[in-house]
Amino acid sequence: MRTQTIACLGAIAAFRRAVLTGPVAIFLVTLLVSAQINSMSEAAPKRLKVASAFATRLPELGSQGVEAVARINKTLGRRLKVTLYDPGKLAPPGRYLDPVIVAAIDAAWSAPNLLLSRNPVFGILGGPPFGMAAAKHMQWLTGPARNTYAAAYGQIGLSATPCGVISGQAFAQTQEPLEAPANLQSLRIGLASSGLSSDVLRAVGAQVRIASPAALHVMTLNGALNAVTLGPYRVDLRMRTHQVAAHGFAPNPLAPAYVLDLIFGLKRWQSLTEEARAAIERSCADAIEAALSRQVTAEPTSLHRLTEDADTLGPLPTAVTEQLFKAWLETAQTIAATNAGFAAALADYPWPKGLEQ
Repeated sequence: MRTQTIACLGAIAAFRRAVLTGPVAIFLVTLLVSAQINSMSEAAPKRLKVASAFATRLPELGSQGVEAVARINKTLGRRLKVTLYDPGKLAPPGRYLDPVIVAAIDAAWSAPNLLLSRNPVFGILGGPPFGMAAAKHMQWLTGPARNTYAAAYGQIGLSATPCGVISGQAFAQTQEPLEAPANLQSLRIGLASSGLSSDVLRAVGAQVRIASPAALHVMTLNGALNAVTLGPYRVDLRMRTHQVAAHGFAPNPLAPAYVLDLIFGLKRWQSLTEEARAAIERSCADAIEAALSRQVTAEPTSLHRLTEDADTLGPLPTAVTEQLFKAWLETAQTIAATNAGFAAALADYPWPKGLEQ
């Protein structure tokens, strides 16, 4: 770039000496130099490094990021190379957000629910407790809620694209049966990712820990936890959680859908060519469609395998679900009272019939 700049300055100086003189010449030369330098400094990047919030080998949570990046690279060919890095490679685990905002890291594979501390509206956008099933939630997110989604990210200096979704999750694997609402108060439960569900669990008296699936497995094994929610059924199968917490409850009313997305700092996103931005959005839309299609068959298969391996696996008792729903309503109303954006999203969300907020 320095060689090009020197050559450009030399050519312009020679042109000025040969043709132009006086203040007008100096003004024109200044404009030409500024334009040349700006165009070179704002050139679209050829490579993007993406920090993953989830281990890339983790089923669905991480593997969907690998699949999405592969789709983007296939679409753009040699024009742009995107590389996904495991947690801790580009930034300390869980500390990727601010580096992405200032473009120290190009992008991140993340989830709206992980940004709840920045704005509680992400809890609605990312899939709220007692919300719609994954396919319908994504139709809402990429349709009627598109502007709300963009505005929430824009307020913290980010541009985001929905890029994945998870539909099948267990409520928990527990070491003791959940037979009545009072049992919720004795839960020491670990979650693989945060979200509004953790607020609901705390509201019913449960103690909540957030950690990686591997760490949660160890804590359940040594008795520090007596219940664990790892996310997708495929993660439960991979981690063999039912071997240390025999009582399984599914599905999870607190997370019927869990959105995954690709986030960029606003300046980095704008530095990409229109072709690259369009390719990323198109690839992510295809990735969501593929994930939903795959989960239609993978979810029943995983559930069947869990049923065969676990001592028990079934739905939550009605009274327990009702207690969780009551806690969710109270949690939502408390947040809405102090956050207008959350209140608006809560009112706009097309809740399943009978569950209107």
